[in-house]
Amino acid sequence: MDLKEVHRQVGRIKGRLFRSSNSFAVGALKSSFRGSGLQFKEHQVYAHGDDVRFIDWKLTAKTNTTFVKTFEEERNVEINILLDLADTMFVGHGKVTKLEAALEIICLLYLLSKESNDKVRVIILAEQVWDIPFANGDRGIIRLLKFLEEKGVLGSDGHVNRNYPLEHPDLPEINTRQILLHLRRSKEVILLSDYYRFPRGPELKRILHQRNVHAFRMLCDLDKGDRVKFFVDAFKHTAPLSVDTVRESDTELEELHVKDLWVSEKYLDNFIRVMTR
Repeated sequence: MDLKEVHRQVGRIKGRLFRSSNSFAVGALKSSFRGSGLQFKEHQVYAHGDDVRFIDWKLTAKTNTTFVKTFEEERNVEINILLDLADTMFVGHGKVTKLEAALEIICLLYLLSKESNDKVRVIILAEQVWDIPFANGDRGIIRLLKFLEEKGVLGSDGHVNRNYPLEHPDLPEINTRQILLHLRRSKEVILLSDYYRFPRGPELKRILHQRNVHAFRMLCDLDKGDRVKFFVDAFKHTAPLSVDTVRESDTELEELHVKDLWVSEKYLDNFIRVMTR
């Protein structure tokens, strides 16, 4: 994993994402994650373009200078990330696997959450559900990487262990009921998967139709066209998918507004672009 690139991304977008203003959407990923309310920050001298609704008329009358109230959002948003550890997440483009790209996105969210006083919890869908408690900043990153190293998902060098799915070949189909239980308790949810292990139909719609769910599909070149069948059949699935099934699934995911992130492209930039629209 390229943690230096994650830190560079955070440095590049800090000034744009973490501005304090009279907006109702201040903080990390401000257009998607909302705090619980606003609290007064300070008075500022009125400038052309400021919202007249925030003029403090009492202070203005006392000082003969027009002042406006400024606010900052009460954050403490709980961001829950569901990470799919499917075997097909262990392939990718060049040296970057789909899983590695997803982990970089999680590390980015840990760093951003530190700046905005939010907190991140990671729920890993593996042979069992692994739950990594809330944290933020470097502390969260270290906890996540150490946990994955103990489970054998990462090597001691921090890189993804591509032998892991061969050592654990019988990952079950995703239990959507377990996910729905997490969603009921969640404030905001980010789902990172390639969706090969997800059952299709009404249960998937129940998950992805919820307003607090931001779903992303991790993709690489092997997910394109006729190579899909070879790609999927190369792994041991409880219910192998045919090319037609995969294509139908793609259509269903598009209709459910799942956003594609290609590991051959600038996936961190693309993730930020989608979340800050």
